Amino acid sequence: MAVPARRAAAGLLPPLLILAAALWLRGHVAVDPASLRASRGLFGPGFWPMLMLAGVAFCAAGWLAMNVVALLWPSGRATDADPQAPRYDTLRAIVGVGLALAYGAAIPVIGFGFATLLFVVGWMLLGGYRRPLGVAAVALLGVAGVLWFFAGIALMPLDLGKGAFEGATVAVYRLLRIY
Repeated sequence: MAVPARRAAAGLLPPLLILAAALWLRGHVAVDPASLRASRGLFGPGFWPMLMLAGVAFCAAGWLAMNVVALLWPSGRATDADPQAPRYDTLRAIVGVGLALAYGAAIPVIGFGFATLLFVVGWMLLGGYRRPLGVAAVALLGVAGVLWFFAGIALMPLDLGKGAFEGATVAVYRLLRIY
């Protein structure tokens, strides 16, 4: 087995594990599965976790399929030694993981809405998008849509934050006519 084929074969394990975990977790979304059926229509308490697990399973299946294709039909595509291949930016990846961790830590303190707003702005800047009007529009409209969907339609109890952030979040909810 050639080195690229061995790499492709080793590349089957991560997507297989992720796919298996996503499928297994579908049965463990709630301690009491009957509570997931207590909803008004499609958007109940289990909708979002189940949708995310389906998305993870779909992406893992696609990743697995790509690795199987690479294993069965190796191509002469760009390799790590190819100077034209895009370079992986380790520092940017580390900052991205740190941003995601900071987002999770900020939610209980400043609330879901404000933490998500800061996360989206940070992620866009990290990704290289620098137009202030575009960043503001995507962040504000995106977060308003997410808040309206989760708190308004799905009736999920999102964290409001502590102190002044709680009052500000309630004001935003009123502005969006969620409350």
